[in-house]
Amino acid sequence: MTKSSKLRSVSGIMLILIAIAGLVAWEAKGRELVLMTEVCTAISDIRRGEALDSSMFRSVTTPRDPLVSGAVTPENIDMLDGAVAASFIPEDAVLSSAYIETPSDTERRDYAYFTIGSKWIYMCSSALRRGDKAEIITANGAKSFGVFDIGFVKDADNEEVREAAGQGAGFGGTKAEPRVDATSPMDHVEIVTKLPTYLAIKQYAESVSGPSLIIVGKEIVE
Repeated sequence: MTKSSKLRSVSGIMLILIAIAGLVAWEAKGRELVLMTEVCTAISDIRRGEALDSSMFRSVTTPRDPLVSGAVTPENIDMLDGAVAASFIPEDAVLSSAYIETPSDTERRDYAYFTIGSKWIYMCSSALRRGDKAEIITANGAKSFGVFDIGFVKDADNEEVREAAGQGAGFGGTKAEPRVDATSPMDHVEIVTKLPTYLAIKQYAESVSGPSLIIVGKEIVE
């Protein structure tokens, strides 16, 4: 076999190996990169009007075609900030823009202040104040009712709890020191939400024995 023949043989083998490697790479990653994409799906059923946040969804890989129009991806999940469910979202449904609405001033008329009484509260951050955001979850951690604006934090005399010595940072704040020296001990809070969402919280709280809700501070207002 001549030198040129050997060279052609080696080149042919190299081309075959490169083709095989390319096929393996396509099956391993290429197919997923080209034909698949990540979307967000609901971890559990979400009621219409319920406040939305990223913890209520998980990321899954799905074929690009067919894909729900306006599907929300992990990269644009921030669009949920301040949003509520425009309609019922069933468990495992792909989140799309059609499911999301950001209440306008007119729609805000459907919102009101509702009391989460002390007999329902299993645990609540003492740093919570009016204007903060907080998540309400069941004491067993099985369900989240969403993240809500805190309308008021009040004591047993129904007086607002304020920061007596200047407002420091609590959860998510930028200052190192925590909020201290409240004007009085917290007894209950008032959240801003729609009636159906509040009724769902109320129904659960009254269906179990003893305090059943944990109020977790998510964002403070300085």
